[in-house]
Amino acid sequence: MDQKLFLNKFHFTPQRLLWVCLFMVYLLGLFSPLIENDSAQFAAMAMRMVQENDYLHLIKGFEPYLDKPHMHFWLSALSFELFGFHHWAYRLPSLLMLIIATFSIYSWSNLFYNAQVSQWVAFFFASAQTIILSGIDVRTDAVLVGFVSLALYQFSAFIERENRSSLIIGSVAAAFAFSTKGQIALLVIGIALLAHLGLRKKWHLLLSHHALLALFLFLSCISPMLYAYYIQFDQHPELVIRGQGERTGLKFIFWEQSMERLSGEGLGKNSSNYFFFVHSFLWEFLPWTILFMGSLIAVFKRKKELFYSIDFFPFLVLLIVFPLISMAQFKLPHYLNVLMPIFALATAKFIDYCFHINKPLKPIVLLQLLIVLLYFTFGLLLFFGIFENKGKGFLFALILCTSLWGITRVMGLKFHPFERLLMFNAIGLIFVNLILNTLFYPRLAEFQAGYTIARELKTSSYAEAPIYKLSDKHSWAIDFYHQRPLMLLKVENFDSFQGLLYLTQEEFNELKDRGTPYDLIAKKIQFSISRLNFKFLNPKTRDLVTSYRYLIHLNPS
Repeated sequence: MDQKLFLNKFHFTPQRLLWVCLFMVYLLGLFSPLIENDSAQFAAMAMRMVQENDYLHLIKGFEPYLDKPHMHFWLSALSFELFGFHHWAYRLPSLLMLIIATFSIYSWSNLFYNAQVSQWVAFFFASAQTIILSGIDVRTDAVLVGFVSLALYQFSAFIERENRSSLIIGSVAAAFAFSTKGQIALLVIGIALLAHLGLRKKWHLLLSHHALLALFLFLSCISPMLYAYYIQFDQHPELVIRGQGERTGLKFIFWEQSMERLSGEGLGKNSSNYFFFVHSFLWEFLPWTILFMGSLIAVFKRKKELFYSIDFFPFLVLLIVFPLISMAQFKLPHYLNVLMPIFALATAKFIDYCFHINKPLKPIVLLQLLIVLLYFTFGLLLFFGIFENKGKGFLFALILCTSLWGITRVMGLKFHPFERLLMFNAIGLIFVNLILNTLFYPRLAEFQAGYTIARELKTSSYAEAPIYKLSDKHSWAIDFYHQRPLMLLKVENFDSFQGLLYLTQEEFNELKDRGTPYDLIAKKIQFSISRLNFKFLNPKTRDLVTSYRYLIHLNPS
């Protein structure tokens, strides 16, 4: 059967097939074990809410947690209530929010550009490497970007059409975004709202009854989070958080949270480099970084009238927000995720231009084809160069052959040359991320001792037994997968203790030196897989950077 007839028979276009394949990347990522630190930590915190039937207090291990607000944990806890304590249940709310984000970004772009351009803008967002990563290494960012994207679209729709329903949905989404990660949500949404109002010269909307309605809805929808903070912290000034007493949750969420990151106080300083997010962006927006750079160059080449055009809208937002977040003394790459909808929209005018010229720009073609080549090279390296993948050869061959078949099919179809180029890149990124989510990350999880020990305990006589540890060092994977957060064994109780003890390599060595009798239940290899380095990725030097975790039984009867 002819390829085109086959696609039409099932109402599938090549673009829709790419969307289906990208969705499969996310769907398969649901079932990979959780990654320490943050994913497993947040899952354990949400699990604790359900187990203790306490949705007001955020507890990290043995201490009150004053950092991220409650929304992400509430959604994860709801998923646990519905489906049980599974890693896929923890990731499910984030996946749903990324789907909402993708539809919102398509609709947002469609306010200003045609459907073809808007579909690719949404695809650029959903397939950006950092967004795909946020679907498997789930922190608060996927939920945040979902609510932020929804708010951005709805507020823009309100400015363009002045329909009250968009204002209501946008206000609720902004409140939920604030309840997910705090002030960064309001910074992005607020700057975008002001920029759009300014470009459309609709400042009068800020002084209308609409603004009062939006403020009322926003305050109403953040009130559950504020109440939880008040109950946990404001009513308990005796709590000491990061060495400081008299903490108020309300002051923290409205002021101190961002100030601590800007100054480096509280959380500490991890980067004073103002260009940290510049080089982070280069890989986070792959494989579309070159297209954004093309958009940026095109903006600088345009005349002054651009600055009064809606085409300048996303660049104006980035021009204000990007330097502000770059000033922070505490930075992590995933902090850029909230700006990915803006970066995606910023490519719209440039790709619209590329669709309207007969031949794509040669530098763009060469660089994008180089990225495709690098993707396939990287995929081969992931499978053959890092881990032994016995029994996984058929799955890899299926992914590779399907990807190569997709490229040959796209070459034979009649598309605009630029759209064909985008499809090549889409196939390359899907190839790599299918390998990551089905082969690499599950294999990587075998180096998390807490996960492998908890998995082994499920079929043992110790499945229901409590486990203790000697220090407050994190043990999030075993906390979550054993479904019982580890308890702290006080030093004065050690000699009389009888039960299961989870030990680091150093603690186990000290135990042996003391001559304490024990039964070894499990010994598993350990590495902090969220901090990959070349020594770990190289099989020849891996043993130099890995250690072990031990589960022992003291004073066995």
